[in-house]
Amino acid sequence: FFLMSAMQQGSVSGFLALSDLNDYIELGQNCLKPIETKDDKPVVVSLEDCLSCSGCITSAESILVSQQSQDECTQTIQQILQGKLQKRCVISITPQAAVSIAAARNETLAETYRFLSGFFYHTLGEGRAVEAVLDCSTAQDVSLRETIAECCERLRPLSAGAGKAPTPLLTGICPGVICYLEKVHPQLIPHILTAPSLQATQGALVKRVWAPQHGLRPEDVYHVCIAPCYDRKLEAVRFPQNDEDPISKLHPVDCVLAACEVAALVSKHGAPATPHNVVPLLDEPSTPLTIRGMPHSSGGYAHAVMRSVARELFGVEDAELHWEERPAMHLTRRESADARELVLSVPGQEKPLIAAMVSGFRNIQNLIRRIKTKKCPYFFVEVMACPGACLGGGGQCHPPRGTPARVFVEALRETLSRDVELRWPEDNAEADRAHRMLLAASEQGEEGAVESHPPASTYAKQLIHNKYYVRSSEDNSLQPSVMIPQW
Repeated sequence: FFLMSAMQQGSVSGFLALSDLNDYIELGQNCLKPIETKDDKPVVVSLEDCLSCSGCITSAESILVSQQSQDECTQTIQQILQGKLQKRCVISITPQAAVSIAAARNETLAETYRFLSGFFYHTLGEGRAVEAVLDCSTAQDVSLRETIAECCERLRPLSAGAGKAPTPLLTGICPGVICYLEKVHPQLIPHILTAPSLQATQGALVKRVWAPQHGLRPEDVYHVCIAPCYDRKLEAVRFPQNDEDPISKLHPVDCVLAACEVAALVSKHGAPATPHNVVPLLDEPSTPLTIRGMPHSSGGYAHAVMRSVARELFGVEDAELHWEERPAMHLTRRESADARELVLSVPGQEKPLIAAMVSGFRNIQNLIRRIKTKKCPYFFVEVMACPGACLGGGGQCHPPRGTPARVFVEALRETLSRDVELRWPEDNAEADRAHRMLLAASEQGEEGAVESHPPASTYAKQLIHNKYYVRSSEDNSLQPSVMIPQW
């Protein structure tokens, strides 16, 4: 959150100080390792501690995380350069983190991508350790496709007037929200979609698709993801595992660096002498880089789902030309960028289709009250923990002195809209190809071609979808949820 201040010092990623907690859920009183200091030294809490503890409501925002640090990243790259570690490093840059660094450097998004690529290729990797710096547009669209497919699968019985499904459906792409719901409102787990986030999808694509394409085994790749939020570090170790698939036992993302941590690395090691092209996942890099995708704070899930559900289930084409975007007055009495809704009138339907975008715990708590009292009008909610959604993530570069956080987030939103060319996920040919390769079956079809499983299929859910837990406050252990079928 912007409510946290990060000091990039020491051997861990940052010392996180609590300040002005007006939209933050505090640590629980029964944390296994209470955050205290001894001899002015911070207590180190591992990710495994977090995963096995039910004391905290949020996760990595208020603790020190030693396994996912900038020092760990640079040391690993040095080991690769010295021949002590037989791996190749791959860097993935998320657009929300990149736009934060672009604002700090007063650059366009394309210029920042080339700057960051040059920094990792030449400055840190010395032209030898870093194999590729990738953009995440393909992974974002694959994540959106899985979300759309799962939504349509769950909502189809409702649209036909048969069967029941818990609504609204909630995105499962924010690790802060997932930790909060698992620990405090586990009865809402049936509402959460299992479709993977951008980061989880990028990790699967790098290890399962990109690596074999470049003659590498998945275990030979050290994958670093540049993200806008510290909670993404927790997500990196919370990955789906299939006992029948040895690749799934590998971390899809080995290290997560927040945008402000990357800015600290640049300050420490110096800017690159020359920029370098960012590489798409499959296609050859274009010069200059054309950035396409959903120019929204957290990937455009509500917009993409509304458009596809309207077309697939209700026969409404080009829904974006007909819906109204407005403040979510069901949740807040004041107009806020953190609570918006899309409203679409559907011919033959008594009530309109309404999807929402909700961020910040204050709005999330209002949403939960609406769900529990059965007064929630939404069929789908894109829900994010940080005020300002991913653009306001706690790991973003800090706003200029004297600039309110919300004003800075709005400026980031405008930059994203300006520098990213709108492209709906179904129009991304590379994403379609990568998605098919990721879900390729082991068996071949009649003509010898490798067949691909469809999105949100049983195979897809086993391979890349999330799994949720009910976290007991009594025994501090993770218990698999029995509320909904998991894979």
